[in-house]
Amino acid sequence: MFAVNDGFEGFYKGQIKEVKWSDVGGWTGQGGSLLGTKRTLPAKHADKIAEQMRKYNINALLVIGGFEAFLSLLELLAARGKYDEFCVPMVVVPATVSNNVPGSDLSIGADTALNAITAVSDGAMRLDRHTHTHTYTHACSAGREGRLKPGDAPPLRTAPPPSPPLRVFKTLHCSLSRHAASPPFIIFSHSFRPAPCLPKGSRSHYHTERAGNSGYAPDSPSALESLLQLYEVRSAYEEFCIPMCMLPATISNNVPGTALSIGADTALNAIVETCDRIKQSASGTKRRVFIIETMGGYCGYLATVGGLAAGADAAYIYEEPFDIRDLQANVEHLTEKMKTSIQRGLVLRNENSNDNYTTDFIYQLYSEEGKGVFDCRKNVLGHMQQGGAPSPFDRNFGTKMSAKAMQWLSKKLLETYRRGRVFANSEDSCCLLGMLGRTLVFQPVVTLKDHTDFVHRIPKEQWWLKLRPLMKILAKYKTSYDVSDSGQIEHVIHTRPKESDASVAM
Repeated sequence: MFAVNDGFEGFYKGQIKEVKWSDVGGWTGQGGSLLGTKRTLPAKHADKIAEQMRKYNINALLVIGGFEAFLSLLELLAARGKYDEFCVPMVVVPATVSNNVPGSDLSIGADTALNAITAVSDGAMRLDRHTHTHTYTHACSAGREGRLKPGDAPPLRTAPPPSPPLRVFKTLHCSLSRHAASPPFIIFSHSFRPAPCLPKGSRSHYHTERAGNSGYAPDSPSALESLLQLYEVRSAYEEFCIPMCMLPATISNNVPGTALSIGADTALNAIVETCDRIKQSASGTKRRVFIIETMGGYCGYLATVGGLAAGADAAYIYEEPFDIRDLQANVEHLTEKMKTSIQRGLVLRNENSNDNYTTDFIYQLYSEEGKGVFDCRKNVLGHMQQGGAPSPFDRNFGTKMSAKAMQWLSKKLLETYRRGRVFANSEDSCCLLGMLGRTLVFQPVVTLKDHTDFVHRIPKEQWWLKLRPLMKILAKYKTSYDVSDSGQIEHVIHTRPKESDASVAM
Protein backbone atom coordinates (compact mmCIF):
# COMPACT_ATOMS: atom_id res chain seq x y z
CA MET A 1 0.00 0.00 0.00
CA PHE A 2 1.17 3.52 -0.85
CA ALA A 3 0.39 6.78 0.95
CA VAL A 4 0.26 10.17 -0.77
CA ASN A 5 1.16 13.36 1.07
CA ASP A 6 -0.67 16.68 0.47
CA GLY A 7 -3.58 15.34 -1.52
CA PHE A 8 -3.68 15.40 -5.33
CA GLU A 9 -1.01 18.10 -5.41
CA GLY A 10 1.38 15.68 -3.76
CA PHE A 11 0.08 12.94 -6.07
CA TYR A 12 1.14 14.62 -9.31
CA LYS A 13 4.41 15.81 -7.73
CA GLY A 14 5.30 12.24 -6.79
CA GLN A 15 5.08 12.54 -3.00
CA ILE A 16 4.26 8.86 -2.72
CA LYS A 17 5.71 6.38 -0.26
CA GLU A 18 5.01 2.80 0.76
CA VAL A 19 3.45 2.35 4.22
CA LYS A 20 3.34 -0.69 6.50
CA TRP A 21 1.67 -1.53 9.80
CA SER A 22 4.53 -0.07 11.80
CA ASP A 23 4.17 3.26 9.97
CA VAL A 24 0.54 3.83 10.98
CA GLY A 25 0.61 2.53 14.55
CA GLY A 26 -1.33 4.79 16.92
CA TRP A 27 -2.88 6.93 14.17
CA THR A 28 -6.44 6.37 15.39
CA GLY A 29 -5.76 8.32 18.57
CA GLN A 30 -4.07 11.30 16.89
CA GLY A 31 -5.90 14.34 15.60
CA GLY A 32 -5.36 16.25 12.38
CA SER A 33 -4.27 14.96 8.99
CA LEU A 34 -1.00 13.08 9.31
CA LEU A 35 -0.69 12.86 5.52
CA GLY A 36 -1.36 16.55 4.99
CA THR A 37 -4.15 18.11 2.92
CA LYS A 38 -4.45 20.32 -0.12
CA ARG A 39 -7.56 21.63 -1.88
CA THR A 40 -6.02 21.07 -5.32
CA LEU A 41 -8.41 19.31 -7.72
CA PRO A 42 -6.97 16.71 -10.11
CA ALA A 43 -8.47 17.81 -13.44
CA LYS A 44 -5.67 20.26 -14.35
CA HIS A 45 -2.98 17.68 -13.59
CA ALA A 46 -4.70 14.52 -14.81
CA ASP A 47 -1.87 13.63 -17.16
CA LYS A 48 0.77 13.81 -14.40
CA ILE A 49 -1.44 11.84 -11.98
CA ALA A 50 -1.97 9.15 -14.62
CA GLU A 51 1.79 8.99 -15.11
CA GLN A 52 2.33 8.43 -11.38
CA MET A 53 -0.31 5.69 -11.35
CA ARG A 54 1.54 3.91 -14.18
CA LYS A 55 4.87 4.36 -12.44
CA TYR A 56 3.71 2.83 -9.15
CA ASN A 57 1.29 0.34 -10.74
CA ILE A 58 -1.64 1.63 -8.68
CA ASN A 59 -4.76 -0.50 -9.09
CA ALA A 60 -7.17 1.21 -6.65
CA LEU A 61 -7.64 4.61 -4.99
CA LEU A 62 -8.83 5.38 -1.47
CA VAL A 63 -9.40 9.13 -1.04
CA ILE A 64 -9.94 10.53 2.45
CA GLY A 65 -11.27 14.06 2.76
CA GLY A 66 -14.15 16.49 2.57
CA PHE A 67 -16.13 18.05 -0.24
CA GLU A 68 -13.03 18.54 -2.41
CA ALA A 69 -12.32 14.79 -2.20
CA PHE A 70 -15.84 14.17 -3.47
CA LEU A 71 -15.31 16.61 -6.36
CA SER A 72 -11.92 15.05 -7.13
CA LEU A 73 -13.41 11.62 -7.69
CA LEU A 74 -16.05 13.13 -9.96
CA GLU A 75 -13.27 14.68 -12.06
CA LEU A 76 -11.32 11.40 -12.22
CA LEU A 77 -14.50 9.61 -13.22
CA ALA A 78 -15.06 12.10 -16.05
CA ALA A 79 -11.45 11.63 -17.23
CA ARG A 80 -11.71 7.83 -17.56
CA GLY A 81 -12.44 8.10 -21.28
CA LYS A 82 -9.07 9.78 -21.83
CA TYR A 83 -6.93 7.97 -19.25
CA ASP A 84 -7.22 4.22 -18.74
CA GLU A 85 -5.24 4.57 -15.50
CA PHE A 86 -8.36 5.99 -13.84
CA CYS A 87 -10.40 2.90 -14.72
CA VAL A 88 -9.75 1.35 -11.32
CA PRO A 89 -11.92 1.00 -8.19
CA MET A 90 -12.10 4.31 -6.34
CA VAL A 91 -13.82 5.26 -3.09
CA VAL A 92 -14.11 8.38 -0.94
CA VAL A 93 -14.10 8.18 2.86
CA PRO A 94 -15.73 11.40 4.19
CA ALA A 95 -13.47 13.08 6.75
CA THR A 96 -14.20 16.70 7.60
CA VAL A 97 -15.40 18.63 10.63
CA SER A 98 -17.86 20.45 8.34
CA ASN A 99 -19.87 17.25 7.75
CA ASN A 100 -20.78 18.45 4.26
CA VAL A 101 -20.05 15.43 2.06
CA PRO A 102 -23.01 14.22 -0.03
CA GLY A 103 -24.08 10.63 0.52
CA SER A 104 -23.04 10.44 4.17
CA ASP A 105 -24.90 11.39 7.33
CA LEU A 106 -21.70 11.80 9.34
CA SER A 107 -18.08 12.51 8.45
CA ILE A 108 -14.99 11.44 10.37
CA GLY A 109 -14.00 14.34 12.60
CA ALA A 110 -17.41 16.00 12.88
CA ASP A 111 -18.24 14.37 16.20
CA THR A 112 -14.85 15.33 17.64
CA ALA A 113 -15.42 18.96 16.61
CA LEU A 114 -18.86 18.93 18.23
CA ASN A 115 -17.32 17.63 21.45
CA ALA A 116 -14.79 20.47 21.41
CA ILE A 117 -17.48 23.10 20.80
CA THR A 118 -19.68 21.73 23.57
CA ALA A 119 -16.78 21.59 26.02
CA VAL A 120 -15.95 25.26 25.37
CA SER A 121 -19.60 26.28 25.68
CA ASP A 122 -20.11 24.29 28.89
CA GLY A 123 -16.96 25.79 30.39
CA ALA A 124 -18.13 29.32 29.64
CA MET A 125 -21.56 28.66 31.12
CA ARG A 126 -20.08 27.14 34.28
CA LEU A 127 -18.04 30.27 34.94
CA ASP A 128 -21.13 32.36 35.45
CA ARG A 129 -23.73 29.80 36.41
CA HIS A 130 -24.96 32.17 39.13
CA THR A 131 -25.05 35.18 36.81
CA HIS A 132 -27.70 35.44 34.14
CA THR A 133 -26.62 38.66 32.42
CA HIS A 134 -23.59 37.44 30.45
CA THR A 135 -23.72 36.59 26.77
CA TYR A 136 -20.87 34.70 25.10
CA THR A 137 -20.17 34.80 21.39
CA HIS A 138 -18.06 31.91 20.13
CA ALA A 139 -16.25 32.38 16.85
CA CYS A 140 -16.59 29.17 14.88
CA SER A 141 -15.62 28.23 11.37
CA ALA A 142 -16.50 25.55 8.87
CA GLY A 143 -16.34 27.19 5.50
CA ARG A 144 -19.74 28.09 4.09
CA GLU A 145 -21.56 25.04 5.33
CA GLY A 146 -22.64 26.33 8.73
CA ARG A 147 -21.15 23.40 10.64
CA LEU A 148 -18.92 24.34 13.53
CA LYS A 149 -15.44 23.84 14.88
CA PRO A 150 -13.71 25.79 17.65
CA GLY A 151 -12.30 29.12 16.62
CA ASP A 152 -11.79 32.13 18.85
CA ALA A 153 -13.50 31.65 22.20
CA PRO A 154 -13.62 33.76 25.36
CA PRO A 155 -10.74 32.99 27.75
CA LEU A 156 -11.77 30.42 30.34
CA ARG A 157 -10.80 30.80 33.95
CA THR A 158 -10.33 27.77 36.16
CA ALA A 159 -13.78 26.28 36.65
CA PRO A 160 -14.93 23.59 39.07
CA PRO A 161 -15.24 20.10 37.61
CA PRO A 162 -18.61 19.42 35.97
CA SER A 163 -21.20 17.86 38.18
CA PRO A 164 -22.72 14.48 37.25
CA PRO A 165 -25.52 14.58 34.68
CA LEU A 166 -28.64 16.29 35.98
CA ARG A 167 -31.17 13.84 37.30
CA VAL A 168 -34.45 14.51 35.57
CA PHE A 169 -36.37 11.93 37.53
CA LYS A 170 -37.85 14.12 40.24
CA THR A 171 -40.31 13.01 42.91
CA LEU A 172 -43.67 12.53 41.27
CA HIS A 173 -47.04 12.16 42.89
CA CYS A 174 -49.34 11.28 40.02
CA SER A 175 -53.00 10.52 40.32
CA LEU A 176 -54.25 8.32 37.48
CA SER A 177 -57.93 8.84 36.90
CA ARG A 178 -60.12 7.30 34.26
CA HIS A 179 -62.48 10.25 34.51
CA ALA A 180 -59.92 13.04 34.06
CA ALA A 181 -60.44 15.13 30.96
CA SER A 182 -56.69 15.42 30.42
CA PRO A 183 -54.77 12.34 31.69
CA PRO A 184 -51.33 13.20 33.11
CA PHE A 185 -47.98 11.94 31.91
CA ILE A 186 -45.72 9.91 34.19
CA ILE A 187 -41.93 10.09 33.98
CA PHE A 188 -39.81 7.61 35.90
CA SER A 189 -36.24 6.36 35.93
CA HIS A 190 -35.00 3.07 34.48
CA SER A 191 -34.57 1.65 37.98
CA PHE A 192 -38.28 1.98 38.68
CA ARG A 193 -39.62 -1.12 40.39
CA PRO A 194 -43.32 -2.10 40.11
CA ALA A 195 -45.07 -2.51 43.44
CA PRO A 196 -45.53 -6.15 44.54
CA CYS A 197 -49.21 -5.55 45.22
CA LEU A 198 -51.43 -2.91 43.63
CA PRO A 199 -54.63 -1.46 45.12
CA LYS A 200 -57.91 -2.03 43.37
CA GLY A 201 -60.23 0.81 42.47
CA SER A 202 -60.85 3.41 39.84
CA ARG A 203 -58.20 5.76 41.24
CA SER A 204 -54.65 4.80 42.25
CA HIS A 205 -51.81 6.90 43.61
CA TYR A 206 -48.21 6.17 42.81
CA HIS A 207 -45.23 7.80 44.41
CA THR A 208 -41.85 7.18 42.75
CA GLU A 209 -38.86 8.20 44.80
CA ARG A 210 -36.03 10.17 43.25
CA ALA A 211 -33.70 7.47 41.90
CA GLY A 212 -30.17 7.35 40.56
CA ASN A 213 -28.43 4.93 38.19
CA SER A 214 -28.80 1.69 40.15
CA GLY A 215 -29.25 -0.58 37.19
CA TYR A 216 -26.56 -3.00 38.34
CA ALA A 217 -28.40 -4.24 41.44
CA PRO A 218 -29.17 -7.92 40.82
CA ASP A 219 -32.69 -7.63 42.22
CA SER A 220 -33.57 -4.47 40.32
CA PRO A 221 -35.55 -5.12 37.14
CA SER A 222 -34.78 -3.14 34.02
CA ALA A 223 -37.16 -0.61 32.50
CA LEU A 224 -38.05 -3.14 29.80
CA GLU A 225 -38.93 -5.78 32.35
CA SER A 226 -40.94 -3.22 34.33
CA LEU A 227 -42.98 -2.24 31.30
CA LEU A 228 -43.62 -5.90 30.50
CA GLN A 229 -44.94 -6.44 34.01
CA LEU A 230 -47.27 -3.44 33.73
CA TYR A 231 -48.50 -4.65 30.34
CA GLU A 232 -49.22 -8.15 31.62
CA VAL A 233 -51.37 -6.94 34.55
CA ARG A 234 -53.54 -4.67 32.40
CA SER A 235 -56.36 -7.19 32.53
CA ALA A 236 -56.45 -6.89 36.33
CA TYR A 237 -55.83 -3.14 36.66
CA GLU A 238 -57.40 -0.75 34.18
CA GLU A 239 -55.16 1.99 35.50
CA PHE A 240 -52.38 0.51 33.36
CA CYS A 241 -54.49 0.64 30.18
CA ILE A 242 -52.79 3.86 29.09
CA PRO A 243 -50.14 4.57 26.46
CA MET A 244 -46.69 3.67 27.81
CA CYS A 245 -43.31 4.29 26.19
CA MET A 246 -39.75 3.38 27.18
CA LEU A 247 -36.66 5.33 26.15
CA PRO A 248 -33.43 3.27 26.41
CA ALA A 249 -31.03 5.18 28.65
CA THR A 250 -28.06 3.25 30.04
CA ILE A 251 -24.30 3.38 29.56
CA SER A 252 -24.26 -0.42 29.17
CA ASN A 253 -26.11 -0.24 25.83
CA ASN A 254 -27.76 -3.56 26.65
CA VAL A 255 -31.38 -2.82 25.75
CA PRO A 256 -32.92 -5.04 23.03
CA GLY A 257 -34.64 -3.33 20.14
CA THR A 258 -32.14 -0.47 19.78
CA ALA A 259 -28.61 -0.10 18.46
CA LEU A 260 -27.72 2.65 20.94
CA SER A 261 -28.90 3.86 24.33
CA ILE A 262 -28.80 7.39 25.68
CA GLY A 263 -25.63 7.70 27.77
CA ALA A 264 -23.57 5.01 26.06
CA ASP A 265 -21.69 7.50 23.86
CA THR A 266 -20.76 9.65 26.88
CA ALA A 267 -19.41 6.62 28.75
CA LEU A 268 -17.51 5.51 25.65
CA ASN A 269 -15.87 8.92 25.37
CA ALA A 270 -14.81 8.71 29.02
CA ILE A 271 -13.27 5.25 28.50
CA VAL A 272 -11.34 6.23 25.37
CA GLU A 273 -10.11 9.48 26.93
CA THR A 274 -8.92 7.61 30.02
CA CYS A 275 -7.18 4.94 27.92
CA ASP A 276 -5.44 7.65 25.89
CA ARG A 277 -4.26 9.35 29.07
CA ILE A 278 -3.00 6.08 30.52
CA LYS A 279 -1.05 5.31 27.36
CA GLN A 280 0.34 8.83 27.28
CA SER A 281 1.49 8.51 30.89
CA ALA A 282 3.79 5.70 29.76
CA SER A 283 5.07 7.43 26.63
CA GLY A 284 8.57 7.42 28.07
CA THR A 285 8.31 3.91 29.52
CA LYS A 286 9.15 0.89 27.43
CA ARG A 287 7.50 -2.52 27.55
CA ARG A 288 4.43 -1.91 29.66
CA VAL A 289 0.95 -3.48 29.43
CA PHE A 290 -2.16 -1.90 30.95
CA ILE A 291 -5.14 -3.98 32.13
CA ILE A 292 -8.29 -1.82 32.30
CA GLU A 293 -11.69 -2.89 33.63
CA THR A 294 -14.83 -1.29 32.19
CA MET A 295 -18.44 -1.34 33.32
CA GLY A 296 -21.41 -2.64 31.35
CA GLY A 297 -22.75 -5.53 33.42
CA TYR A 298 -22.74 -8.60 31.18
CA CYS A 299 -22.78 -6.49 28.01
CA GLY A 300 -19.36 -6.09 26.38
CA TYR A 301 -20.23 -3.06 24.24
CA LEU A 302 -18.10 -0.58 26.18
CA ALA A 303 -15.08 -2.89 26.35
CA THR A 304 -15.25 -3.82 22.66
CA VAL A 305 -15.99 -0.47 21.03
CA GLY A 306 -13.80 1.37 23.56
CA GLY A 307 -10.97 -1.06 22.86
CA LEU A 308 -11.37 -0.62 19.11
CA ALA A 309 -11.18 3.17 19.42
CA ALA A 310 -8.28 3.15 21.91
CA GLY A 311 -6.20 0.61 19.97
CA ALA A 312 -6.48 -2.27 22.45
CA ASP A 313 -4.68 -5.56 21.92
CA ALA A 314 -7.53 -7.56 23.46
CA ALA A 315 -10.96 -7.07 25.04
CA TYR A 316 -12.46 -9.78 27.23
CA ILE A 317 -16.26 -9.91 27.26
CA TYR A 318 -19.02 -12.26 28.41
CA GLU A 319 -20.51 -12.69 24.91
CA GLU A 320 -17.28 -14.24 23.62
CA PRO A 321 -16.17 -16.95 26.11
CA PHE A 322 -12.44 -17.30 26.72
CA ASP A 323 -10.22 -19.66 28.67
CA ILE A 324 -6.65 -19.92 29.91
CA ARG A 325 -5.40 -20.84 26.43
CA ASP A 326 -6.77 -17.58 25.01
CA LEU A 327 -5.09 -15.62 27.80
CA GLN A 328 -1.81 -17.38 27.13
CA ALA A 329 -2.08 -16.64 23.39
CA ASN A 330 -2.60 -12.95 24.17
CA VAL A 331 0.46 -12.90 26.43
CA GLU A 332 2.56 -14.51 23.70
CA HIS A 333 1.25 -11.98 21.18
CA LEU A 334 2.23 -9.09 23.43
CA THR A 335 5.64 -10.65 24.00
CA GLU A 336 6.25 -10.58 20.25
CA LYS A 337 4.88 -7.05 20.05
CA MET A 338 7.49 -5.83 22.54
CA LYS A 339 10.17 -6.77 19.99
CA THR A 340 8.81 -4.15 17.57
CA SER A 341 8.90 -0.35 17.72
CA ILE A 342 5.54 -0.28 19.57
CA GLN A 343 6.36 -1.41 23.08
CA ARG A 344 3.08 -0.73 24.89
CA GLY A 345 0.03 -2.91 25.30
CA LEU A 346 -3.60 -2.24 26.24
CA VAL A 347 -6.07 -4.90 27.41
CA LEU A 348 -9.70 -4.19 28.35
CA ARG A 349 -11.93 -6.45 30.43
CA ASN A 350 -15.68 -6.15 30.90
CA GLU A 351 -16.55 -6.33 34.60
CA ASN A 352 -18.70 -9.48 34.30
CA SER A 353 -16.86 -11.19 31.45
CA ASN A 354 -15.91 -14.21 33.59
CA ASP A 355 -16.43 -15.19 37.22
CA ASN A 356 -13.02 -16.84 37.56
CA TYR A 357 -10.78 -14.84 35.24
CA THR A 358 -11.13 -11.61 37.16
CA THR A 359 -9.21 -8.40 36.51
CA ASP A 360 -6.84 -9.27 39.36
CA PHE A 361 -6.28 -12.76 37.97
CA ILE A 362 -5.52 -11.46 34.47
CA TYR A 363 -3.20 -8.81 35.90
CA GLN A 364 -1.28 -11.41 37.93
CA LEU A 365 -1.13 -13.81 34.97
CA TYR A 366 0.24 -11.15 32.60
CA SER A 367 2.71 -9.98 35.25
CA GLU A 368 4.02 -13.50 35.84
CA GLU A 369 4.13 -14.70 32.23
CA GLY A 370 5.57 -11.43 30.95
CA LYS A 371 8.26 -11.19 33.62
CA GLY A 372 11.51 -10.05 32.08
CA VAL A 373 9.75 -8.91 28.89
CA PHE A 374 7.15 -6.38 30.07
CA ASP A 375 5.58 -5.20 33.30
CA CYS A 376 1.87 -4.63 34.02
CA ARG A 377 -0.39 -2.01 35.51
CA LYS A 378 -4.12 -2.30 36.16
CA ASN A 379 -6.88 0.27 36.43
CA VAL A 380 -10.55 -0.14 37.33
CA LEU A 381 -12.40 2.80 35.78
CA GLY A 382 -15.52 2.33 37.92
CA HIS A 383 -18.03 5.15 38.14
CA MET A 384 -15.79 7.53 36.21
CA GLN A 385 -17.72 6.20 33.23
CA GLN A 386 -21.01 7.50 34.63
CA GLY A 387 -20.05 11.04 35.63
CA GLY A 388 -19.33 14.14 33.63
CA ALA A 389 -21.32 16.18 31.14
CA PRO A 390 -23.13 14.26 28.37
CA SER A 391 -21.58 14.20 24.92
CA PRO A 392 -23.13 16.25 22.07
CA PHE A 393 -24.38 13.03 20.50
CA ASP A 394 -26.20 12.00 23.68
CA ARG A 395 -27.67 15.47 24.13
CA ASN A 396 -29.06 15.55 20.61
CA PHE A 397 -30.05 11.89 20.69
CA GLY A 398 -31.96 12.34 23.94
CA THR A 399 -33.71 15.46 22.67
CA LYS A 400 -34.74 13.75 19.46
CA MET A 401 -35.95 10.62 21.27
CA SER A 402 -37.92 12.64 23.84
CA ALA A 403 -39.61 14.76 21.19
CA LYS A 404 -40.64 11.73 19.21
CA ALA A 405 -41.88 9.93 22.33
CA MET A 406 -44.04 12.88 23.35
CA GLN A 407 -45.52 13.10 19.86
CA TRP A 408 -46.32 9.39 19.99
CA LEU A 409 -47.91 9.64 23.45
CA SER A 410 -50.02 12.61 22.39
CA LYS A 411 -51.18 10.77 19.30
CA LYS A 412 -52.02 7.63 21.28
CA LEU A 413 -53.99 9.63 23.85
CA LEU A 414 -56.13 11.12 21.11
CA GLU A 415 -56.66 7.70 19.52
CA THR A 416 -57.66 5.98 22.77
CA TYR A 417 -59.73 8.77 24.37
CA ARG A 418 -63.40 7.81 24.25
CA ARG A 419 -66.36 8.98 26.31
CA GLY A 420 -64.30 10.95 28.77
CA ARG A 421 -61.65 8.31 29.46
CA VAL A 422 -58.49 6.81 28.03
CA PHE A 423 -58.42 3.05 27.42
CA ALA A 424 -55.42 1.55 25.62
CA ASN A 425 -54.86 -2.19 25.96
CA SER A 426 -53.38 -3.17 22.58
CA GLU A 427 -49.77 -4.32 22.12
CA ASP A 428 -48.83 -1.21 20.16
CA SER A 429 -49.81 1.04 23.08
CA CYS A 430 -46.90 -0.20 25.21
CA CYS A 431 -43.70 0.33 23.22
CA LEU A 432 -39.96 0.82 23.30
CA LEU A 433 -38.56 3.58 21.13
CA GLY A 434 -35.30 2.34 19.65
CA MET A 435 -32.86 3.24 16.91
CA LEU A 436 -32.67 0.62 14.17
CA GLY A 437 -30.33 1.58 11.37
CA ARG A 438 -30.90 5.31 10.94
CA THR A 439 -34.56 5.22 11.99
CA LEU A 440 -36.31 5.64 15.32
CA VAL A 441 -38.86 2.85 15.59
CA PHE A 442 -41.61 2.12 18.12
CA GLN A 443 -41.70 -1.60 18.96
CA PRO A 444 -44.22 -3.31 21.27
CA VAL A 445 -42.30 -4.51 24.33
CA VAL A 446 -44.11 -7.86 24.25
CA THR A 447 -42.46 -8.64 20.88
CA LEU A 448 -38.99 -8.09 22.40
CA LYS A 449 -39.33 -10.86 24.99
CA ASP A 450 -37.98 -13.54 22.64
CA HIS A 451 -34.97 -11.32 21.79
CA THR A 452 -33.89 -10.80 25.40
CA ASP A 453 -31.67 -12.74 27.80
CA PHE A 454 -33.34 -11.65 31.04
CA VAL A 455 -30.89 -13.57 33.24
CA HIS A 456 -27.88 -11.59 32.02
CA ARG A 457 -29.89 -8.56 30.91
CA ILE A 458 -28.55 -8.39 27.35
CA PRO A 459 -30.05 -8.78 23.86
CA LYS A 460 -29.63 -12.20 22.29
CA GLU A 461 -28.19 -10.56 19.16
CA GLN A 462 -25.86 -7.56 19.25
CA TRP A 463 -24.65 -5.73 16.17
CA TRP A 464 -21.27 -4.61 17.55
CA LEU A 465 -19.98 -8.18 17.90
CA LYS A 466 -19.15 -8.01 14.18
CA LEU A 467 -16.49 -5.40 15.00
CA ARG A 468 -14.38 -7.71 17.17
CA PRO A 469 -12.41 -9.32 14.30
CA LEU A 470 -11.51 -5.81 13.12
CA MET A 471 -9.99 -5.03 16.52
CA LYS A 472 -7.85 -8.16 16.28
CA ILE A 473 -6.69 -7.25 12.80
CA LEU A 474 -5.62 -3.79 13.97
CA ALA A 475 -3.75 -5.47 16.84
CA LYS A 476 -1.92 -7.52 14.17
CA TYR A 477 -3.52 -10.88 14.91
CA LYS A 478 -3.84 -13.25 11.97
CA THR A 479 -7.59 -13.32 11.40
CA SER A 480 -10.17 -12.36 8.78
CA TYR A 481 -12.87 -9.72 8.74
CA ASP A 482 -16.24 -10.58 7.22
CA VAL A 483 -17.43 -7.68 5.06
CA SER A 484 -20.03 -9.69 3.15
CA ASP A 485 -22.90 -7.45 4.22
CA SER A 486 -21.09 -4.10 4.26
CA GLY A 487 -21.08 -3.42 0.54
CA GLN A 488 -24.83 -3.19 0.07
CA ILE A 489 -26.02 0.21 -1.06
CA GLU A 490 -28.96 1.60 0.86
CA HIS A 491 -31.36 3.44 -1.41
CA VAL A 492 -33.09 6.25 0.45
CA ILE A 493 -36.07 8.04 -1.04
CA HIS A 494 -36.68 11.44 0.52
CA THR A 495 -40.36 12.30 0.78
CA ARG A 496 -41.87 15.45 2.17
CA PRO A 497 -43.80 14.56 5.36
CA LYS A 498 -47.42 15.59 5.64
CA GLU A 499 -48.27 18.35 8.09
CA SER A 500 -50.56 15.93 9.94
CA ASP A 501 -47.73 13.48 10.54
CA ALA A 502 -44.86 15.51 11.92
CA SER A 503 -43.31 12.43 13.55
CA VAL A 504 -42.22 11.12 10.17
CA ALA A 505 -39.61 13.85 9.95
CA MET A 506 -38.02 13.02 13.29
